[in-house]
Amino acid sequence: MASKLGLLSLGVGAILTFTGCESLRPRVSDQSDFMTEYGESFISREIASGPHNDTSDYLYDPSDTSCDGFPKLKVETAPGTCLGLVMPKERAVDAAAKTGFTMPRTLAQIPGTQDFLVVDMGSWHLGRGSLFRMSKNAKGIYDLKLLKSGLNFPHSVKLGPDGKFWINELKTISRFSVSGNQITNWEPVIDGLPGNEGDSHPLTQFVFDPRNHDVYINSGSPSDHCFVQRSGELQFCPEVEDLKKSAILKVTWAAITAPRSGPVTSWQRIAVGLRNSMAMVIHPSGTLIQGENSRDFQNLDEPFEEMNVIDLNRLPAGGESKQAFHHGWPYCYDFHATSPEWTGAKPIDCSLQQASAENQYQKPYILIPPHAAPLAADYYNGAMFESALAGKLLMTWHGYNPTGHRLVAYNVDTYGRPQLSSNSSKANYRFDRGQACMGNRKMAPNGGLDRFAPYVELTTKWNEVPKVRPRGAPAGFFVASDGSIWIAEDKNQTIVRLARDVQVTAKESCDADWDERVTYMAWRSAIKENPQLMATYSEIKTKLLSKYCGSCHGSTSDTSLADDQFSTLDFMTKMQWFRPQRPERSRGLRAIQHIGDTPAMPPTGATQFFGSAEGESLTQIVKDWIGALPTDIETRYTKSILKSPRKIRAKPSLAGAPCGQLGAGSALYIDPRPSSFIKAEGWSWARAYLTPDHQALVSKACAWPDDGVFYVATQEL
Repeated sequence: MASKLGLLSLGVGAILTFTGCESLRPRVSDQSDFMTEYGESFISREIASGPHNDTSDYLYDPSDTSCDGFPKLKVETAPGTCLGLVMPKERAVDAAAKTGFTMPRTLAQIPGTQDFLVVDMGSWHLGRGSLFRMSKNAKGIYDLKLLKSGLNFPHSVKLGPDGKFWINELKTISRFSVSGNQITNWEPVIDGLPGNEGDSHPLTQFVFDPRNHDVYINSGSPSDHCFVQRSGELQFCPEVEDLKKSAILKVTWAAITAPRSGPVTSWQRIAVGLRNSMAMVIHPSGTLIQGENSRDFQNLDEPFEEMNVIDLNRLPAGGESKQAFHHGWPYCYDFHATSPEWTGAKPIDCSLQQASAENQYQKPYILIPPHAAPLAADYYNGAMFESALAGKLLMTWHGYNPTGHRLVAYNVDTYGRPQLSSNSSKANYRFDRGQACMGNRKMAPNGGLDRFAPYVELTTKWNEVPKVRPRGAPAGFFVASDGSIWIAEDKNQTIVRLARDVQVTAKESCDADWDERVTYMAWRSAIKENPQLMATYSEIKTKLLSKYCGSCHGSTSDTSLADDQFSTLDFMTKMQWFRPQRPERSRGLRAIQHIGDTPAMPPTGATQFFGSAEGESLTQIVKDWIGALPTDIETRYTKSILKSPRKIRAKPSLAGAPCGQLGAGSALYIDPRPSSFIKAEGWSWARAYLTPDHQALVSKACAWPDDGVFYVATQEL
């Protein structure tokens, strides 16, 4: 390659790819479906010895015990820690029941044992959930045993104050006991909860008050930003005002322990205006900490997620009020920004700094990085990391986006709230920017930054590296009796464990000049140069994305490239909605197919096409397009260093004014494929990817091409 480039010297380093994260397997409705997908050989085969890739794409050695007894994964973690693989995807199966993990969401240790219960949600369809027991076998390796199947959207399992395990389903919370591999005394305790299968956020996360055992339950919003407002007929959101949704509900322990003929079917609503309270924990002081999964915007840097604080000592005595502790959804986001759908009608004053009444806007306590998707929270109370983490608030950020796939820790005050910092210059958050690099971005939310709390990342690089690791998917976690932190990964179908490690965590090399927009430009170029792909992309934009997706996701991607015909492609790439030539693992396709491990799109409340002739046609168009996409995008750019100055040209020609000039030693990203070089006018020309704001481009000298491709002469022929 160096001889081909002549005056260009290629940099050395692995080129990573932004292909989509490992999606979940197709939904499994029964044993025959599971067998059809994996076959008898999968159920019975021995795991290969020596380093190899798990079917989730983790590179590990089953015989390795270097992470406190488990195989050490190549995931960067905080100093003095490591991430071990307890249950690889290839072992996550009950051979006798011929079923296994599809969406493991949470886990809990069985007291007095080293065994765990694992809740598997199954899919976003009713009746697909399961409960497993994970136990060590004679070889010291964990196996799975199916305890119960046919559950409806289970998400959490917790040991209750009565010594029994509690588990949630769509409308019900039940309790039970475990005897060996048998479930006993299964009893619905709370029933008639307001979730529905078609809701965008149907999961009933719950938490116990450690002071009096009262149960607090998430009732998620049915939609993203209240769909009924699209008609323009209403001046308020009925999902907040008329239903017990987008709320936190309370069931007293007295109601549970009182003599009754059936489950408890009534509750109090103690907080509203909360889109989806998946991360909840209650401090012994009576402070409820809530991690909010905020609404979607087309801008991937907005809005921020929220952390709300509810003082349970200040709840209305004996009941609820209509607007009890209103936290803004769907009218407000960030601290004081008004959602665009509600700028005319203002049921809630989002600019309010300090609420003085229950029907006024309660702004978040702090903000969490945008689209981080907090799913679980708890205070660390173990021995293994006592000196570093004792009493700290732990939270999993599950999100698909560059801010997600993390386990983080906050220092807290005496009320269990994250400690605030007064130094706004440190109000930054970290995100994956590609090439094994992490970036820092200033926390500058719409509506201003009232306050912030710093945090520590316990998993510092859990981004996708092909054939090394998939993108992390931490959902629920549990602090085990030895103080280690066990994590369920739903999309990777694994159980991993954060433990103490005396060795220094190996650091991956990082290209400081890397700009993730190079990937988007390479995709633009690949689609642009293929007429069939370009025509189908335009069809997908018109018939599917603009018609059905734009109202939630917008039409631009906020990648700082041009807002043009390829903005939607940028968005799909950044959101990882497709995997080239892998339709079965493409998240966007699975969403419109209503395949269970991905939330159905469009969600309930929006115009639907699933099941119609139009839907079948759209699905086939998308499937064919994904099946024809190139799989070599990561080979279409590589870092190069210029040995001597070179002019930048819009075309492979010396004619006309140059677009700019690169100096000796300049770094740029070129297409290294031999077929990409053009011979013209006695020179060999390389295609170079330059962003619109590249410092070497002269303003207005040349129009920026929509794929960012310019030309640089490399050597005389």
